[in-house]
Amino acid sequence: MDDGTIVLTDKAGKTKVVVDHDDEGNKLLGPNDIALDGKGGAYLSLSGPWEPEPIVGKIVHVSADGKVKVVAKDIHYANGLTLSKDGKLLYVNESEANRLIQFNVADDATLTERKLFLRLYELGEPPSAYPDGVKLGPDGNLYIGE
Repeated sequence: MDDGTIVLTDKAGKTKVVVDHDDEGNKLLGPNDIALDGKGGAYLSLSGPWEPEPIVGKIVHVSADGKVKVVAKDIHYANGLTLSKDGKLLYVNESEANRLIQFNVADDATLTERKLFLRLYELGEPPSAYPDGVKLGPDGNLYIGE
């Protein structure tokens, strides 16, 4: 059940922190995917509502102590996300826009330089292709699920 919460646990599975709001005081709308940052924290996609609602998807960073910071807004249905091997780039599927976007990752976990990485039709997919999950493979390639 998606109740709009993020639960942080210890290695034994014991709940440490439950978070249900971001640092701007908004409820977490549609937690979807996670990318661990390798520093004890993680990036999460908050999808927002399905079409035709306003575009309100977000990316948040959750620190190891449970602090949630909005690091990107206005994502057109934020879905799958993954970090580059070196942790310096974050890739995010904008499912309703049929594309993958990219951010630079700063040392403080903030995201900068948002840009289009690719539109799925550029790979020969139909214009209606709906990117869902995205992960970095052991070969260094990005794999996008529909």
